[in-house]
Amino acid sequence: MGSAFGHAVWAFLKHYFAKAGFIDGWAGFVIAFAYFEVTFYRYAKRYETTQNWGPPPSGPVKRP
Repeated sequence: MGSAFGHAVWAFLKHYFAKAGFIDGWAGFVIAFAYFEVTFYRYAKRYETTQNWGPPPSGPVKRP
């Protein structure tokens, strides 16, 4: 998951500073943060699929 966070931080910095998103003010920050989120979720999902994660184990539901 560290890789996902690192890629996401890089995406934010790239869009906020390198592509001059800071000039747009709040809108530029929101757009750069959206790139952060999308990138993080993309790499987190890839990590999950390579680790063969599944749903948590659960037993039968007991009703009163």
